[in-house]
Amino acid sequence: MPSLSSLRPRLASVLVLLAASFLALSAHAQSLTVSIVSGNPQSTLVGTPFPAQLVVRVTDGKGVPVAGQEIEFFTVPSGTADGSVVALAGSTDTDGLISAEATAGNEPGTYVIRAAAVFGGKSTPQPQGVIASVDFTMTNLAGTPVESVALPVGSWPMLGLLVALLGVIGLRARTQASRD
Repeated sequence: MPSLSSLRPRLASVLVLLAASFLALSAHAQSLTVSIVSGNPQSTLVGTPFPAQLVVRVTDGKGVPVAGQEIEFFTVPSGTADGSVVALAGSTDTDGLISAEATAGNEPGTYVIRAAAVFGGKSTPQPQGVIASVDFTMTNLAGTPVESVALPVGSWPMLGLLVALLGVIGLRARTQASRD
């Protein structure tokens, strides 16, 4: 069995390597910036998808896009308003971009969806090891979503006739008004 004095140089080397790795990770973490590209602010009726994707870009200290950086999107609790995010986590592409889709919750109000560059795994509601983050402002509007009406295929000729009739009525009204 090796003596403690013979292990000291090896232990010292391991500690130096660990310290250098930690410092390199810290320097990398401090130099990252997460910025919003699009999707902020947004509002939509409760229970419906927001119209635009949430898009962020990650860059290093020199403004160069960072590919492969893990990003997590999550809602920040605030009052009763909430929402959900599709594609909760992923890695940035070669341009440093990542996007997610969000849907309004069932309660009206304003809340935040945070996009965070992370390391060290995830815990709820906020990931561990947040390096940098940015907040999207989302607003759920009170009301009932309007449903679309589908017309049967056979009704298209009737719709055309109705539009033509309304056009004639409008033309007669304008003609009569110009005579007066």
